[in-house]
Amino acid sequence: MVRKFPALAFGLVLTLAPRALTAQAGGISIGLPDPATLPVVAPPPDSAGLGLQGHNARVRRFLEYYQGRGRPHMTEMLARSTRYQAMISQRFEAESLPADLAYMPLIESGYAPGAVSPSDAVGLWQFVRPTAREYGLRIDSWVDERRDPVLATDAAARHLRDLHKRFGSPYLAAAAYNAGAAAVARGLERLPAHPGHIAGRDPFFRLADGNLLGGETRDYVPALAAASMIANAPARYGFKPGREPPLEYDSLMVTDVTGLDVIAELAQVGPGAIRELNPQYLRQVTPPATLSVIRLPKGVGARVLAGYDSLPPGERVRYLEHEVARGERLASIAARYRVTEADIRAANPTASLHRLRPGTRLLIPAAAIAQAEAARVASRRASEALIADYHPNLDP
Repeated sequence: MVRKFPALAFGLVLTLAPRALTAQAGGISIGLPDPATLPVVAPPPDSAGLGLQGHNARVRRFLEYYQGRGRPHMTEMLARSTRYQAMISQRFEAESLPADLAYMPLIESGYAPGAVSPSDAVGLWQFVRPTAREYGLRIDSWVDERRDPVLATDAAARHLRDLHKRFGSPYLAAAAYNAGAAAVARGLERLPAHPGHIAGRDPFFRLADGNLLGGETRDYVPALAAASMIANAPARYGFKPGREPPLEYDSLMVTDVTGLDVIAELAQVGPGAIRELNPQYLRQVTPPATLSVIRLPKGVGARVLAGYDSLPPGERVRYLEHEVARGERLASIAARYRVTEADIRAANPTASLHRLRPGTRLLIPAAAIAQAEAARVASRRASEALIADYHPNLDP
């Protein structure tokens, strides 16, 4: 998986990257600060995971930056991490992964499920499309499961498990997550024999010191090590972040198109509460003819299930979304959904419909689809009844 360094490359945490010793990432200069410009801080304590290399100069520089100019952003991300960290840590523990790898979203996305990098990596774990699909995440015009914190965490845990098993090192697993396994493997092949190196020193630092990895990846792993050390003991490093409620939810299983706004009404919460729990549904509806899970606020599952079961199928969704393709006209779109052009105009009062542009998103009123379908069924039944009158012995 060849990717950019999202935590230093896109807007959420751009200012975490000081302007010194720069390396290019997605057109944005990133890098470590000059040690001479940084305040002196106490040496970091050892920890059970990535922090064991806290003495490394690269790690120390990131620690110093996070405690200095990067403090406001680090404080914000630590607070946001409390929403997801228990879920992530539990899943990583199930794969017997080093605990500190569970803090990778600190530098990947800042724990923002909707984060998108300049290289089109998406979600908490900043998956690019090929790797996401390799690990079973669905990506299409209806759903992008990279945005689903739970499913993406499951995929990330399995991916890191495979990388850790292959390279035998949490540092190299993290480096491979950033740069791709092939890049790390090539670096290891070029690594010269070094019988006199410090016992227990992770090969990553030899690769980094020998310029056998890209500059972005040489920064990525020390940034993760420093971030995980702070996340493991924020007070020790002078942080007092706030806390968000942990991710807890009930679930509703549906088998056809269902609007998140309808579910919000059944749950008696605002639409934003349902959207926040279900960021993977790009059109604010579940996909058709698909078993889908809708997450609900904890404690409302039974009420929503009862209300949902009582709703006729035609009332479970109010709008579908259609993305205009090249050459499409309003008449052809109306014919596709078997509604009238007037129905689409009424649902899109601010849209310019006389000359549709590719990529324009239109709302299609589901009620009109249901009414049109009901009219077609009634017409078909009337025709069948008429035929039966003339051919009473005709088999059905």
